[in-house]
Amino acid sequence: MKFVFGIDAMPNLKGLAESLSKRAWKRLHRKPKYEVKTEPRQRPDNVKEAIVRERGFQNIRTESEHVAEFSYSPTACKKTYRVVVLRKNLSVERGEKRLFDDIVYFYCYSSIPHPDSLVLRLVAEPTSRTKGAHRAQRRGRTPISPTPLELSLSPS
Repeated sequence: MKFVFGIDAMPNLKGLAESLSKRAWKRLHRKPKYEVKTEPRQRPDNVKEAIVRERGFQNIRTESEHVAEFSYSPTACKKTYRVVVLRKNLSVERGEKRLFDDIVYFYCYSSIPHPDSLVLRLVAEPTSRTKGAHRAQRRGRTPISPTPLELSLSPS
C-alpha cells in the first residue's frame, strides 16, 4: 500500500531536520501559476503590502523554501518510512523594520520509494490550494482539485 500524509512538527522530527547536513537540503523553486501567452504586462503596485508597512502591522514573508528527506521509524511502528520535510525561511517585519527571521518545518510520511517525485509535489501542494478549496473541504463538499504543481529542485 502506498501513502503520503502530513504529520505534526514534533520536537524529535524538528531535531532530525535541523541535524541534516546542508547538502541534504535542495532549494525549492515554484514554477509560475500560468504562462503568459501574449506579452507580459507591468505588474501592478502591491497596495496591500504598502498599507501593511505604512500602518506598522506585522508582515510575514517567505524568503526561501528547501526540501530534504530522511528515514524515520515512528515509536509504535516496526517499519521505517520516508519523511519529506519542507523548510520555509520566513522574514517577520513590522513597518519598515525587519524584526527577525523564523524557520518553519512541514513534514509528511510516505511509503513511496525515493525516486518518485510525487511526494515532493504533495509536500508543496497544501500551500498551492485555493482558499475556496479549503472552505469547501471544511463544509464537507468535494474540494476543488488543485492544478498540478510544477516544482524544480536545485542544490542549495
